[in-house]
Amino acid sequence: MSFYDEVKKRFVLQLEALEKAKLENKIAHAFLIQSAVAKDRNDFAIALAQLASCPESRNGKPCTVCRICRTIENGTYSGLVKVSPEGKAYQIKVGEPENPQENSIRYFTSSFSLTNIDEAKKKTGIIFDADRMNAEAQNALLKTLEEPPPESLIILVSGNSGMLLPTTISRCRIIDLPSRHIDFDFAGADKLYPLLYQAFNANDDSLQLEQCAAAVSDIAASLKEEAERETELQWQEKIDAVKEIDERIAKKMIKSMEDTGSGLYIGKRKMFLNAIQCFYSQLFMLSQGIEISALPNPEFFDNISISSDIDADKALNAVQAAEKLIFSFNFSVNESLAIRSFIFNINIES
Repeated sequence: MSFYDEVKKRFVLQLEALEKAKLENKIAHAFLIQSAVAKDRNDFAIALAQLASCPESRNGKPCTVCRICRTIENGTYSGLVKVSPEGKAYQIKVGEPENPQENSIRYFTSSFSLTNIDEAKKKTGIIFDADRMNAEAQNALLKTLEEPPPESLIILVSGNSGMLLPTTISRCRIIDLPSRHIDFDFAGADKLYPLLYQAFNANDDSLQLEQCAAAVSDIAASLKEEAERETELQWQEKIDAVKEIDERIAKKMIKSMEDTGSGLYIGKRKMFLNAIQCFYSQLFMLSQGIEISALPNPEFFDNISISSDIDADKALNAVQAAEKLIFSFNFSVNESLAIRSFIFNINIES
């Protein structure tokens, strides 16, 4: 099954409506894709780019096999510009007025003025986690949204569109992708859930709690290394090639790589914390008599022997402890100590 068909299997109504619009030459110039699930909204944006750009489409559907469909899917299509949050603040920068850096809004908008000689004759831009644009960045985008160049498509992707300005939202066609299931894709996720359940049942066993805290801290610490590895894979080859031509440009690219890595790490850390809260929220749901198969994320409990008698008050306390942990990570804290305190607090009545 092709990538596009796999996405369509999840969101058949939305993509069938867009295929009909493509067939009738009525595709909007700007979209806002909304979903709480990062994979869903990001995958849908790529599928929409294929649909809009494929020169071999039939009945509005992309062929999925031409060079343009394949390069859009693997991220190498010359007519596709992508922007994502980066840096310690995990933001999308507005960029310098002159020679704006890559991954900034001014770089994004200036890319649309460049001639696209590809046979698709379509320039597409995707802004991932668009809610991480501040007001200045959004205002810098408005003119392009208001007066889009011919044969262009702009896709904003967001899990928190309430942070976008009304002027930004009003210029986009909104597509909602409802889903109860949330994917938590980070290294160690499969090891995390048994540890959280073990901590929940440890009661006053200090040794067991210390072991759980250390193991959970190790998973948290590995997220930075994972982000650095992924960023290096994305950037290093390009940096090495540019070094042979212009050392100055290579240094700028290294700074961009570091910023991208910081942003990716913050995103993974947020996912890690949300996974903890989600686990205990669903443990509380089990305490209320809900079947595992009815949970949004039943896979959390695949390798866990769940007790038939879960203490509801204790589960609720664990949810509240997870919320406090998430709040504490907003500040400059010793993350290992914060996790240790959280693990021990699971078993303390609120």
